[in-house]
This record gives sequence, C-alpha cells and structure tokens, in this order.
Amino acid sequence: MQFDLSPALPDLILRVCYLFPALAMAAPTRKLLVVSDSGLDHAEFIANFVRELFNGTHYQTMEIRTLSYEEALHTDLDARYPDEEILITTDPALLSLQTQKKVLLFHDFPSTENFDQLYEAIYRS
Repeated sequence: MQFDLSPALPDLILRVCYLFPALAMAAPTRKLLVVSDSGLDHAEFIANFVRELFNGTHYQTMEIRTLSYEEALHTDLDARYPDEEILITTDPALLSLQTQKKVLLFHDFPSTENFDQLYEAIYRS
C-alpha cells in the first residue's frame, strides 16, 4: 500500500517549522507591501499583525513595507519595489492595479480568512 503525501507536504513543513523554529530560517524571506485606505498608521497596524504571526523571535520570514494610498495609486510598484511579491490592501479598488504582484484584499481588522489567503499566496504558489 502506498500513500501520496505530496498534497500535504506544505502543511507538514509548516508544522515541522512550528515544532523546530530554527528550520524556518532556511526558508527564503518573503517581501510584502501593505496599503490601507485608512492611512499609514492602519497599514502599519496590519503589517505588525502579519509580522507577529509569521516572524519568530530568532528568525524573520516576512519583510514588510508600508505605503501610503496615494503612492500605491501613482507609482509603478513593479519598477519601484521589484523584490516585493505580494501587495496587501484594504481597498477593493486596488485589486485592479496593473502589477505583477499578487494582490490580496484584507479586512480592516485582519481575519482568519485573510491569513489563510496570505498563507496560500506564500506557500502554495
């Protein structure tokens, strides 16, 4: 009898990293942009929320930069921030930005579904 564990591999790796936090240092650091239609303070709140969830005391798996709403609208994000892979926003209008980045819509107060979405964007793509 054989079992195919390949679909469960990302979840297994995540659980192993929780059990052995030093292993997470072997993963590449992901770079994100956060934009809120409620201002920079709110974008920083969301960024801190994500940092607390994904980064540990002894390792960093997320590098997050916050942008003003105006900068996100009037800047070529791909040219100015080429290393950032994911854009998190609270404004549905930014979902239609012409960018190569993955754009995720978060609630004003991030929910479990938002973090599931982020997990999928990072580990399953």
